[in-house]
Parts: sequence; structure tokens; C-alpha cells
Amino acid sequence: MKLDSTQKTLLGIFLSFLIAACSTGIEEPEQIQPLPEVVNKGCNPKDPCCFDLSGRPGEYDLLDKWEFVGFQKSKEGYIDHLTCLARIAEFALGGEDFDNIFQITLQLSDKSSDHGLCDDFPDFEFRSFNHEILGCYESNSEGLLKFNFTEENITFFASPATTTLPMQEFETGIKKALSAVESYEIDENKLYLKVKDKSEKMLFLAMEDSLN
Repeated sequence: MKLDSTQKTLLGIFLSFLIAACSTGIEEPEQIQPLPEVVNKGCNPKDPCCFDLSGRPGEYDLLDKWEFVGFQKSKEGYIDHLTCLARIAEFALGGEDFDNIFQITLQLSDKSSDHGLCDDFPDFEFRSFNHEILGCYESNSEGLLKFNFTEENITFFASPATTTLPMQEFETGIKKALSAVESYEIDENKLYLKVKDKSEKMLFLAMEDSLN
């Protein structure tokens, strides 16, 4: 059977749609790449965002010295990107010294504090990239933990990365989070601080000299 010109045109259009539909049907699905894991087990020790989160048995308590890793939604979740960006800014603008990568530290004491409104509670010291915060804390065996400090207890330290946006956002956020801590949990060499009205917890690792 011969097709007239109109039929040929319609057939051509139909075949075009058919071929296009078949091509779409067998097309490889788009691969969605997961976000890179900022902090992981066994990462490059020369990466300023690298921390070994493997568990390390031992006896740990609040009086150990702790290094801040970042904010984490769950124990198996990723660490927040803002903390890593601030670390990279400090590292890159501070000379890229692999042997002296800056450590954000928290040290709690059993000695009574004389900082401001502390009423003889024990003192603590928190050192971030640009701030040293001194104050006191309240805790108990049920996991309560609260920090108390005022602006008078905060000392500012400029660094080459001070004016970068990630650093400014990080420093503002870390002070706010520390003032809103309401409880803690220690799991092997990890310290988790629960922050009021925030889904992410502050994650710290016991420093090497804290192993008992």
C-alpha cells in the first residue's frame, strides 16, 4: 500500500516521537553525587578538616581536655561544612603549617571560678580561632551541663582569617551555641553537647594526653 504525502508526514512525526520516547526510556538515570564527608575515619591527617572518629576505649570524664570537631546531627552523620570552611580559611591564610593545625579546645576544671556571676561553680576555658572564653559551668551525673560567661570574660584574638565570612559566621555561632548548652553525653573518647533548640550537637574528641 502506497502512502500519500499527508500519511507519510504523519508517519514521520509518529516515528520521531516513538524514537524520542524509546531514547528517553533507556537513558541512564542522572547520578546524584553525595556531599563529600567532611570528617571521616581514616582520612588524610594533613587535611585541616580531618579527624579520626574511631572509638578509643578508656576512662573519660568532663575534666579531660577536649578538641572541638564540629556540629553533628547524629553519631553517624556528617560534620557541618561551616566549621570546615573556617578551618580551611585559618589554615590557608595562616601559612598552611601541617605540623601546627589550629585546635579548638575546651577545658573544664574542678576548681572554683572567680569569673563574674559564677557563685563558686568550677571554671572552664574555651579557645576558638578568634576568641578565648572564660567562665564557669554547672553539671551533674545525670548529664546536665550549662556554661555561664559574659562578654567581659571573652578575649578577642585576630588572625589572618578573621575577616573572612566563614570565620565570622563560625565565631558568632560557636559563642551562641556554647551559651545554650544544656546537657552532655560521653561515648568512649567523644563528648557530645546538646544545644537548646538546635538539632545538631557539638562534638568533641578527647585529646591525646587525656587517655587514662
